[in-house]
Amino acid sequence: MSLIKHNKYLIYWIVFVAALSGLLLGFDTGVISGAILFINKEFQLSAFGTSLIISSTLFGACISATISGRVVDYCGRRHLMMFNAILFFCGALSSSLVSTVQFLIISRTIVGFAIGISSYVAPLYISELAPFRKRGIMVGFNQLFIITGIFISYMVNYIFSFGEYWRLMFGMGMVPAIMLFIGLLFVPESPRWLVTNDQEHLARDILNMIREPYSNVELELFEIKESISEQRSDWRMFFKSWLFPAAIVGFGIAAFQQLVGINIFVYYGSTLFTFVGVEQTSSVMLASLGMGAVLLLFTIIALPLIDSWGRRPLLLLGSTGMMLSLLMLSITFEFLQKDSVLLTWFLFINVIIYLASFAISFGPIGWLIISEMFPLRIRGLATSLATGTIWGVNLLVIFTFLPLMRLMQLGGVFLLYSILCFLSLFFVYFLVPETRNVSLEHIETNLRFGKKSRELGE
Repeated sequence: MSLIKHNKYLIYWIVFVAALSGLLLGFDTGVISGAILFINKEFQLSAFGTSLIISSTLFGACISATISGRVVDYCGRRHLMMFNAILFFCGALSSSLVSTVQFLIISRTIVGFAIGISSYVAPLYISELAPFRKRGIMVGFNQLFIITGIFISYMVNYIFSFGEYWRLMFGMGMVPAIMLFIGLLFVPESPRWLVTNDQEHLARDILNMIREPYSNVELELFEIKESISEQRSDWRMFFKSWLFPAAIVGFGIAAFQQLVGINIFVYYGSTLFTFVGVEQTSSVMLASLGMGAVLLLFTIIALPLIDSWGRRPLLLLGSTGMMLSLLMLSITFEFLQKDSVLLTWFLFINVIIYLASFAISFGPIGWLIISEMFPLRIRGLATSLATGTIWGVNLLVIFTFLPLMRLMQLGGVFLLYSILCFLSLFFVYFLVPETRNVSLEHIETNLRFGKKSRELGE
């Protein structure tokens, strides 16, 4: 019998601290939406310059998410998050002190490096500590904090818009970075990582602290050790035929999370409202704040549904809602006159429907599916590659948005993304498994037995 005392609140503290990494991701993603209006004014940027500043963050995120997989498996989830808190702090500080566009691009690239690391290590860490029956809502809590970060960034943008203090908008990101670093001093390492690195006694102690008293900790340790002993080579596993269904689902979900177009509204939300004739900067910021509130509200609604309704129903519902709302936006911009009050209201209503649909589906569930799909031995590496896919596709979407808008007009762009939402619906229906109440080890067992991707949760 273990002498380590169970602490029923510890797992919630762990999830809260790890999710602060998601809050930073959301804040530094959303803050540029408001700041870019004043940056454009101060530096007289072209459309290309605007795209370059926004895309620099995504470029950094794409690189760090892709190359850091081995780092998280080498140094551990907790230590990498501590380093990342420092990176977030440095990026926010330098962004608040810039005097040239070049320095701003470098600073935002540093922030991008931190965002890329955060986007895979936080959900990975949470999924490896959470009990499998609560894994959905706990990993979803990270998405809730991402949306909370976006909402806070919009609120900060609104407050500082009256004085055009865009440097202070960036600088506020230092506060949650400090909170994250301090919080990480008081949380444990992932038991799965400890077992992988021959520290089973520490893993057992941690599991005894965070699992319910009736939980079979020894069985969980046995399942972890079994999954590790099956395969010791990371890269070779990517060429195993039995891993192909997991790769299709994991990388497919990663791509579609961005191909549905969510970050057009996150990064260019303020710009869209100025395009339809909203002239006052404070009104634009207030509209963006409303968008952030919708994302936050429906993410909260979605969290308990992930483990009660399941992943697939919410993904199907969300894809349908996004497809129809973008189709309506396309029709709206095709037939209504620019600068009309009716166009502004149609834009706002359909954007709300779109954001709500994303918030109950690909928002929280995308990260969750990625963290669930891959075997333990390559989970860090595979998750980083899938997250790199997210940021790579995000970079493509954001960098091409303004050129596409000039080429096709907004109506054509929204029609294009409506079609991509239809393809995401097709993908989820035929390929994505239901993994509700299924352990990570059971999913791996189904993979090894050659089950099809849609059957991995059975």
